[in-house]
Formats: sequence, C-alpha cells, structure tokens
Amino acid sequence: MRLPGPFPLLLVVASLLATGSSVSAAVAPAKPAAPVPVVSAPAADWSDDFRLSLFVAEQIDRFNPGVAASAKSVASGGEVPGIDFDWHVADLPIKKKSATNPRLYIEGRMLTCQRVLAQQVKTAYDSTLKAYPDSLEIFPDAKSVEFNTAVKFAYPMGVVNGEAQTAMYFRIEGGAIFAEHMTGDLLSYSRFGLGFQRLVGTFSGSYAEVCKGSDATFGSQHASGRYVVHVLLQGNLAPPEGSKRSRSNLGAFADLEVNTDNAGGPDGVRALLGLKLEGAGLFDGLRALIGM
Repeated sequence: MRLPGPFPLLLVVASLLATGSSVSAAVAPAKPAAPVPVVSAPAADWSDDFRLSLFVAEQIDRFNPGVAASAKSVASGGEVPGIDFDWHVADLPIKKKSATNPRLYIEGRMLTCQRVLAQQVKTAYDSTLKAYPDSLEIFPDAKSVEFNTAVKFAYPMGVVNGEAQTAMYFRIEGGAIFAEHMTGDLLSYSRFGLGFQRLVGTFSGSYAEVCKGSDATFGSQHASGRYVVHVLLQGNLAPPEGSKRSRSNLGAFADLEVNTDNAGGPDGVRALLGLKLEGAGLFDGLRALIGM
C-alpha cells in the first residue's frame, strides 16, 4: 500500500542472496574407517524467540490541531518508563523447513507518560447552526497509561549463510489508553500495516512500516481513516565474553511515529529516545553469578 500525500512508504531493501556449492567424492577404503564423532548443534537460544525488555526514554510529543481547533500546535515531553515483549511464536508450516519459512509473532508494550491528548466536546448553542457544534479540547500534559498488543506475520528474505537478514511483514495492532481529563473510561486505537524489519546483526529488530487505522486520541470526529508512518531504530551492544546469548542485554533505541488523517484534521509526531534492558540478559547474568 502507498501512503498518499507527502508521506511515502518507507522500505528497507533486503540484502543479496548468497548461494554455495558442495563437492562430494567417494573413495573405497581398504579397511573400515574409524568412526567420526558426531558433534551436536548448540541448543537454540530461547531468548532469541522471546524478548522481554524494560526501557526508559525521553519523549517528544507534538500535536497540530489543524482546522479542528483555533489553538496552535501543542508540544509535550518528559520521561517514559515501560516494558515491551516480542515473542516468535512459531514458523508457519510449509512443505520444507527453511530459513525463509513464514513466521508468526505476538508483540506488546505497556508504558506510562504525560502526552498530548484530545477529545471532542460540545460547545455553546449556535443559533445560526441551530445546534451544539463539537469542538476539539486539547490536554497538553495528560497523565496516561498505555497498553498495546499486535499480531505479526513475517516473511524472511535475503538469506546469507543460511540465515535470513530481513523480513517483510503484515501487522495488526490494537491499544488502549487510560488518561486523566477524559470523559470516557479509555481511548482506543487500532491499525494494520505493512513493513520491513531487520532480523540479524547489531540493528536486529529495527523496522519501518506504514499503517492505516483509527485513533481516538485525536478526537472522535477525526479518529478514523488515519495514516501512520512508524520507524524504529535500535541497536544492542556486543554480548559479554563467555555469554551464550547472541546479543547483549543493553541497547539503545529511537522510535518515531507520524500520525495524520491527510485531510486537514489534527496530526501528531511522537518520538521516544531511550535505553532498554532485556530480561533474558538479566537472567543470563544471574546464572553466571550463581554458577549455573
């Protein structure tokens, strides 16, 4: 899908495919050859399939009401603590298991912050319109607790040395926000989108996606038909010497989200810059301390 207007679809180009060849030869031995010891492949790192992270970030949140209100753009910020997880549930079955088997993921996040939120409210009676027109009420520093979860179907691609380098995916996400000042119990949003994600290396987990859906944080009249461009860049340090894990438990990230209705209504830009600590890495460190 392509986002109309000035927000093009952000794509990550997959790396080149690598191929190899093998040469075999048969030689009849004069006597039975000595048995060759079989070395078992190392067990898979369970933490590569399930990642649980604690994070703290600095938030930059900017809200532009557009034609929906006479107010000017509103900005907010502050520290954002939270927790998120990424679970590689299974490889979807196909005829032959390979590095490019489609994969099923379940993801989620919980955080608490102060951010810009808006809701639709009725104003004074307008004798010309003979009605109570709606207006957009904006809260620049609304304290909130946010939850979201997503299901992602990924198709790995760009295989090098038997390992997929990146993946194209389809993602369905939904979330709820409990916030002060709101007349309702919660604000909700939902979206679906297409993106590309890095699977290996220092920047494993980084992605770029474009989505479409609804978001009640911009007011009920402007909630539907919204487009979102979302880019996450994250990196992990090298694992400690002697660690069995493929990455360190400490990393940094930059998370940018642009949300617009592309029709003159309210728009928003939200960025998180922070550090994260993976729970699996903490478990490895604890095992090392107690000699497991």
